[in-house]
Amino acid sequence: MPFRTQPKSWRLAWEVPQAGEAKQFPLPSPLNSHHNGKYVSTESAPSETADTGFSPEEWARMLKALDWPTPDQPITHIAMTTCPACSTFSIVGQTEKYRVGDELYVHIVAKDHNNTPKRYGGDFFLTKLYSSELKASVVGEVLDHSNGSYSARFLLPWEGEAQVAVRLVHSSEAVQILKKCLNSNSMRRFYYGYFEAPGPNGKRIEERVTCNVKWGQAKNSSTGTCIYRDPRTGDEWQCKKPKKLSCDAWVYHRGGGYKNPLTTFEKKLFNGALTNKGIKGDNRILNVLPSNVRIGATEKCRAGMPTPIPAGFYLKDVWTSRVCNIHHFKPADMERCLENKLIYMMGDSTTRQWFEFFENIIPSLKRVNIHTDKKVGPLLAIHMKNNIVLNWRAHGLPLSFPKMAVADLHYISNEIDRMAGGKGTIIVFDIFAHVVFHPLTFYAHRVSRIRQAVIALLKRAPETKVIIKSGNTRETKDVIANDWYYMQQNIIMKEAFRDLPVIYMDIFQMTSCHYAKEDVHPAPVIVANAIDIFLSFVCPLYELRTRITTQRKIGECCALILMETWLLDSRPDSPIQLQMHPVNRGDCISASGKNRGSGVFIYVNSRQLLKQAPPLSKTVKVWNEDTDLMLQGCFESTNWDVFRTAALREDRTVDLQDCASWVIAYVSTCIEITVPTKCCKKYPNQRPWINCEVRSTAFVSGNTEDYKRARYDLRMSIKENKRQYRWKLEGYYTTTDSRCMWQGLQHVTDNQQKGATNSHATLPGELNEFYTRFEALDIDRQRGVMATESTRSTLLTVSVADVRKALKRINPQKAVGPDNIPRCALRVCSSELADVFADIFNLFLVQASVASFFKSTTIVSLPKTSTVTCLNDYHPVALTPIAMKCFESIVMTHIQETILDT
Repeated sequence: MPFRTQPKSWRLAWEVPQAGEAKQFPLPSPLNSHHNGKYVSTESAPSETADTGFSPEEWARMLKALDWPTPDQPITHIAMTTCPACSTFSIVGQTEKYRVGDELYVHIVAKDHNNTPKRYGGDFFLTKLYSSELKASVVGEVLDHSNGSYSARFLLPWEGEAQVAVRLVHSSEAVQILKKCLNSNSMRRFYYGYFEAPGPNGKRIEERVTCNVKWGQAKNSSTGTCIYRDPRTGDEWQCKKPKKLSCDAWVYHRGGGYKNPLTTFEKKLFNGALTNKGIKGDNRILNVLPSNVRIGATEKCRAGMPTPIPAGFYLKDVWTSRVCNIHHFKPADMERCLENKLIYMMGDSTTRQWFEFFENIIPSLKRVNIHTDKKVGPLLAIHMKNNIVLNWRAHGLPLSFPKMAVADLHYISNEIDRMAGGKGTIIVFDIFAHVVFHPLTFYAHRVSRIRQAVIALLKRAPETKVIIKSGNTRETKDVIANDWYYMQQNIIMKEAFRDLPVIYMDIFQMTSCHYAKEDVHPAPVIVANAIDIFLSFVCPLYELRTRITTQRKIGECCALILMETWLLDSRPDSPIQLQMHPVNRGDCISASGKNRGSGVFIYVNSRQLLKQAPPLSKTVKVWNEDTDLMLQGCFESTNWDVFRTAALREDRTVDLQDCASWVIAYVSTCIEITVPTKCCKKYPNQRPWINCEVRSTAFVSGNTEDYKRARYDLRMSIKENKRQYRWKLEGYYTTTDSRCMWQGLQHVTDNQQKGATNSHATLPGELNEFYTRFEALDIDRQRGVMATESTRSTLLTVSVADVRKALKRINPQKAVGPDNIPRCALRVCSSELADVFADIFNLFLVQASVASFFKSTTIVSLPKTSTVTCLNDYHPVALTPIAMKCFESIVMTHIQETILDT
């Protein structure tokens, strides 16, 4: 798509308006224009009578987006216009190798018929990258430098052959004429109105008169005409007054003829040799090599998504979207997607194409005969089994359809005002092909009325989905109707709805790059791809539902986590609910402690999967009050002096290595002897809600009455325990504690974390050397220095109270160290073990040394990345003895207090 002037960034070809509150504004005035003499003039002035429906600020923003460069001199001869046979294009910075995901740049030079480069811009170019063999194509983005040169940017989205094509649709001089006509109040088409009424002798009187839109005319121009004003929109339609009948006798409407407003010289600019012609250039075939770059989008389709350019591409006639992850639906998929949906389609015959597509592709969708013409409507189709209701209606005047009843002509805004909306209601509309014959300000006025109706609908029924289909390219390229007009209309439509939570489908891009012959009614392959995009927005979770039912790997997942959800707390769970998968949301709201970024929701698979594996046996210690008392009594009756006496050397000093190791070994032995153990078996298919209460209810023997009562109690018990188990699982995800959430995921996935393993036998030794590479070599010399310095200063003495306090602060939930002494044992017996550990800690301080057993550490090496390339890619997690951690905390407290005192 071309640009008018050089922008700061690339313009989006697809646009989905962001969610937000839209504003309603007073309405500005339209533009008038006229031409002077033989050459084209761009003079225009605002009309005093028109009212577009937008504020001056919004209308100014739209005019800026609509702005298009024009010639800087009067055009007096055809040789001064852009010549498609003389203009050229070339590939910039061409290389031998291109890969998927790379960008290709093309330079375009516009020349006149004298083969002279032009000094100004404004030419309407359309570009594409294509491969006839692969049936692949993608649009290019054109940048107008306003000096006669242009740049086109292409994405290389597929592997294989690719070729550049550039065509000049209209010269800048022809666009100048189109701009004049589009801003003029003159109508390029007229219509017929049929008046009927009973006459004498039982005969009916019939008259046909010309009709048209009443827009921009003076107040006294209604003499001899019938004026029909819509009370809701304010739109006016006028017909020449019949000679015999009154204005109330207007019964039928039909499209009429065309009015060409061009002069003889201006008509030459739209000659077939100058319009919609390809230009010469570097058309060599490029070979695109594969790469690891993913081109298609992976996000779920939703309103308000940012849209890149290009928005997608064709490959083997299948559209791949770069906006969102679209699903290509089969007829059975379409039936399930549209189940319980009420669909309103309003617009022209291109939306009727969608209606006919669904009617042909879904055999069970049957059209209801409501006695209307199949070409003019309204039309109705119903799927009784799946509760699908599909409506289509023309968008109202002006309309170039065959003869149809005036009573069936309803404006889109009035139809939307009559809808209740809500969940399951989908509205699709377009308005472009039949309004293009009239001033652009009239089109803006019509769009503003539709916008106001959509705002009111979304306020009373925010779950309603509103989808806007843009105009597409067509076969005619004359002053009556052409692609440049449609592009201007698309800009107004996008600007008008960009602040509303609606979905804008830009079909213009899909038709401009496809190889099918251009037609106002796109080819069936284009319609089929557009329907896939439409259904992907209607059923954004359909692909996930399909994969759960068809792909075993996904269907058997215990939990599915979706990031970047962007859900507001006002949105209910119903649109994102999956069968047998309760959803737990974490929206980005103030209560979650997160004010920026996106949310997350987790689907938990509530179905218990059958597993074929042997039961897991695990020996656990049984801790209770009796065990605590027995262990406390064992340590209380122990004579700890025996260990100190046995560790005396000949010089009457205590060997702290022996003393500490014997105490730890004794504590471990007492725990092993005193605390009973039991073997637990976990079966692979064991239901988590089958507890001892259920088992006691299940195994009851007796007579028939007891058996019936036992079965009833069993069902009620299982039901209650299932409910409690569900509450337990959901409780993991209803808090803002991330640790609790991950514990819930580990619980439902039965994921037991294990240490990092490596098949290389030399890895432990290498890691030991790597982790100790900063340690001093002369340990004995430093220990002597520490002992000497300790005699000069006040020696730290550990009290029994300090040790008891440290033992009581032990967290029993954390992992044990290499001594395998349970944390709960040290905490329960803190009073009984405080004396002996205080004695050992003081020995460490006096001798300025720590027993080697206390310094032993189990290091669990966890990989930092998925691929380990060096030792630094391991993250060491050290598990030290619990007693040593208590000693370290006591010394740290002393150091901190000393620093504070000084």
